[in-house]
Amino acid sequence: MTSKKRNIIATGGIILIIVIIALVFILPRLNFDTSMGNDISSVTNTPSASTFDPDKDIEQQIAEEMQEVFLIYSDYGLTYDVEARYLYYKDNLVKMFVDEYLDLSYEQANGTVTVVATRDNEGNLTGLNAK
Repeated sequence: MTSKKRNIIATGGIILIIVIIALVFILPRLNFDTSMGNDISSVTNTPSASTFDPDKDIEQQIAEEMQEVFLIYSDYGLTYDVEARYLYYKDNLVKMFVDEYLDLSYEQANGTVTVVATRDNEGNLTGLNAK
């Protein structure tokens, strides 16, 4: 395979990953009111989805959305670095994060710590367990 073909395949793969991430984080935040049929005017956005800026870098917007998603865990030492685009737990790079209650997970092969969200019987976040 030529270098040009490899570059085209790699670029296509990166674009596909960005589109998938955008769909995973932006599409679920759109609410569709089906009571009005297929009328496009019935689509409403939540505040975070309405801040999507088509003139702004999509990767930066995804990183900012990721930071917002993980904000609820910040009191327990979990933070998302928008510039580095990595999740950290008390300054350690996260290898895996799981919150089963929210069906939320994150993986980074270079990470050093696995973090699991803990919740009470009512689903309230009570802490994070790190291994």
